[in-house]
Amino acid sequence: MSTAMQKFATVAAAPALAAAGLALLVPSTAQAEDTTTVNDSVKSSVVQIYAEWTGYLQVPPTADDPQGMWLGPTTVNSSCSGFFVDQTGFIATAGHCVDPDGSDVKEAIRAQSLADLAASGGLSDSELETATEVANAQQWTVEGKDNGAPIERHIEVVQAPNTDGTVVDSWTTAQVVTFQKFEDGDNALLKLSGVPETTPLVVSALAPKDGQDLTAVGFPANIARATDMTRVQQPSFKSGTASSQQVSESGVAGTEINADLSGGMSGGPTVDAETGEVLGVNSYLLTQGSQQNFNFITNAPALRSFLASNGVQLAEAPAPESGTPVWIWGAIGGAAAVLLAAITAVILRVRRKADPAPPSHAPIGFGPPVGSGPQQPTGAAPYGYQPQPQPQWVAQYGGQPVGYAPPGPGNAPSTPVGR
Repeated sequence: MSTAMQKFATVAAAPALAAAGLALLVPSTAQAEDTTTVNDSVKSSVVQIYAEWTGYLQVPPTADDPQGMWLGPTTVNSSCSGFFVDQTGFIATAGHCVDPDGSDVKEAIRAQSLADLAASGGLSDSELETATEVANAQQWTVEGKDNGAPIERHIEVVQAPNTDGTVVDSWTTAQVVTFQKFEDGDNALLKLSGVPETTPLVVSALAPKDGQDLTAVGFPANIARATDMTRVQQPSFKSGTASSQQVSESGVAGTEINADLSGGMSGGPTVDAETGEVLGVNSYLLTQGSQQNFNFITNAPALRSFLASNGVQLAEAPAPESGTPVWIWGAIGGAAAVLLAAITAVILRVRRKADPAPPSHAPIGFGPPVGSGPQQPTGAAPYGYQPQPQPQWVAQYGGQPVGYAPPGPGNAPSTPVGR
C-alpha cells in the first residue's frame, strides 16, 4: 500500500510540474513602473487649491453694549490639494477643504475679525487675545452677508508649471459640485469647465493592505513659505506604507499611513507606489498626546462610490498588454491537453497494478450513516467562532485637518477674488 501511495504521489506531482512548466511560457503582466515614472504620471493630474472665505462675526450683547454688533466682512484664505478623476475636469479633494461650515474657517474669521478691530483701536493687544479665546470657546456666530446665510466661498485651482499634461497653468475658478463633511467621509468633488481634456488618476477598488508601499502627494504650505514666492509651487511626494485600517465612531472607514502629511496636503491623493492608483484622499493627522503624528487618508472604495454616485465616469486601469500571438496560445493549449491525457493514462495503469480488486461492499467507516455525526444547533454560530466586541476607534479628531494653511503670496491668485 505504501508503494502504491508513493507511486501515486510521484505521478500526481507530474500534473503540478507540468502546470508549472506551462506557467513559464505564459507572458507575465506588465511590470510595475519605477517610482520616478509613477510620480511623473501622478504629477500631471494633481492640482493646488486656493480657497477664500468671507463672513461676518456677531459680537454678543454685553452690559456695556446691549445691542451687540457685527464685524466684517472679513476674508481669510486656505490652501489644499486635489486631483483629476476623469477627462472632463472633475477634481477630487477633501470635504473639509470646501466646507463653509467647518470649525477651522469660522475660527479663522473670528480671529481675523477681532484682529481687524484691534488694528482700528477697538481692542488692546491683551484684550484681543482674551476676546479671541472667548469667541472660539463660545462659538460666536459667523455667517454670510444675509441673515443665516453660509459663509461665502470662492475656489480656484492651478497645476504645477513645466509638467506634461498641464491644462490649468493659471489660477482658474472651480465649481464645488458636492462634498461630504469630515465626519461623513471627508470627500469632495469640484468641476472645471471649459478646459482641455484632463488626465485622470485611477481610483483603486480596494483599500491598501497593511505594509503596502504608497506615496502621499500634495502641496505643503510650509514648502511654499520656504521657496520663491513668485513661482507656482511644485507638488511634494512623501513615501511610506499603509499602517492599519480603522473605522471612526460615526462608521467611516479610513487608512492610517506612515507617510508624512502636513498643512496644505489635504485633498491630495495617496497612491500605490508601483501602479499610481489612488488609495485614498489625504484627510487628517493626529498629534494630541503623542510626539508622533498619525496620518489618515479616506477609504478608496468609499471614494469610488462617492464619485460614481455624482456622475463621474471613473478612469479604469488599462488591461495588461500581451505580445503573444493567438496561434501560440492554441499550440500551448493543445500540447497541455495531450500531456495531461498521457499522465492520466499512466495513473490508471499504476492504480490497476497496485490496488486490489474493489470489495463488493464499502469498507467499514467509508461514510457516516445517515443522521450520524455532530449536528450544528439551529441558529448557532459556526464552530470555534466567538463574537468579539468591536473596539472603539480611540483616535479622536482633534481639529487638525491637514488642509487649512494659508498659501504664500506667490501662490495666491493674481487677481483679488471675493468681495
